[in-house]
Amino acid sequence: MNHLSADSLAPDQVDELQQLATTLNDKLLSAGSSSAERAFGIGCGLGLLPVIVVAVILYVLGVINLILAMILGVLSILFLVSFASLLASIARANVVKRTYQSDVIPAIEKYLHDSGMNRVEFDTLVAEMLPREAPLQAFLSPIRQEEFDEPE
Repeated sequence: MNHLSADSLAPDQVDELQQLATTLNDKLLSAGSSSAERAFGIGCGLGLLPVIVVAVILYVLGVINLILAMILGVLSILFLVSFASLLASIARANVVKRTYQSDVIPAIEKYLHDSGMNRVEFDTLVAEMLPREAPLQAFLSPIRQEEFDEPE
C-alpha cells in the first residue's frame, strides 16, 4: 500500500510546507473576513434607508400606531440582518476566490517550482495539515486514501 504523507518529507520541508499552508490560509481568512464585515455594514446601512422612508410615509399618512411601529421595526431588523448576512456571504466567497487566484496560486506555483513537488502531492499534504473548515481546503484536490489502496 502506498501512502503520500508528510512522513515522506524531510523535517525542514514539512516545516516549510506547514508555514506556507498556514500563511496562505490566513491570507484567505483575513481577506474574506474584512470583505464580509464591510458588506454586512453596508447591507445594514443601506437597507435601513427604505425602512425609514416607509415608516415616515406611514406616520405622515397616519396609518402607523405604536404597536404597528414595533412590529414593523422587529420585522425590518430581521429582514435587514438576513439580507446583510446574504450580502456578506456572497462578498466573502467572491473575495476569497479572487484572493486565491491573484495571490495564492502564484505562491503555490513558486513553491512547487522551488521544491520540485507536483500539485497533487502539494494538495494531498496540505489537506492533511489544515483543518477541514480552512478556506484553502475548498481549493485543494487531494488524493483520497482509497486511491492508494491496491485492489485485492
